[in-house]
Amino acid sequence: MAKKVNSTKDIWDKIDVIIKGFAGIMISGAIAFYGIKSTTRQTEIAESNRQAQILVQTMNHRETSASQMKTQMFKTLMEHYFKEKDDEKSEIRILDEIRILELIGLNFQDHIHLKPLFTRLDTKLKENVSERKVLRKIAKNIKRSEIDKIVGSGGDVVKHELVFNETICMKPYDLINLTLLDVKEDRIRVASKPDDREGFEVTYYDMPFMDNSRLGELTYSVLLSSVDIGNRKAKVKVVVLPKHYYSSQNNLRFDGMIGDLLEKMESE
Repeated sequence: MAKKVNSTKDIWDKIDVIIKGFAGIMISGAIAFYGIKSTTRQTEIAESNRQAQILVQTMNHRETSASQMKTQMFKTLMEHYFKEKDDEKSEIRILDEIRILELIGLNFQDHIHLKPLFTRLDTKLKENVSERKVLRKIAKNIKRSEIDKIVGSGGDVVKHELVFNETICMKPYDLINLTLLDVKEDRIRVASKPDDREGFEVTYYDMPFMDNSRLGELTYSVLLSSVDIGNRKAKVKVVVLPKHYYSSQNNLRFDGMIGDLLEKMESE
């Protein structure tokens, strides 16, 4: 009986040795596998970081080059636009100014207030109907480019026909209620509040990125499409900019956003 017990004990001892040996092998293998996996993962992360760094450096280099090129381009265009010549009112000189203004508008629409430049040139063309049409067409093309960017970023466009002394709500933007106060050949005057009898002027040269207003949380721009002086009507586009649009000229709003953030941080 004692011999049988010892035999059973020997079997269990052997099984215990085998299990412990197998467990040791499994643990060693797991550690080795984890080490290899960890090394591989670290290599992948290092390679990913290296590629990201190269990408950032490439993008920074590209942006720096583009910025330098645009700066030089802007300087050259502005110098030619304002350069005084003996043939200041000649047809060739005027056409040059129109084309230069078109280049400025298409390349720097996000950074420069174009309306004064167009207005300056429009004044020279009071008696030149054909070239004035060209100037307005160029302004229209630049506006279309800006509108496409705005709509593509979550903005909206509402078209309406305004009638003299009537107030129209720009559905679905109930905050914007436009009243046509005056109609002229090249401009209109509108008000966006019922008690405002002064209003503001809108010409064919207003651009949504720069010539915009704010009501509550809405940033919007009124653009003139056409006028009907005889019937005292005007067709307009109301461009509603994306909710989180920030204009470089609206520093007060940016200061307010910083102030709100600081107050939130202090309260936490």
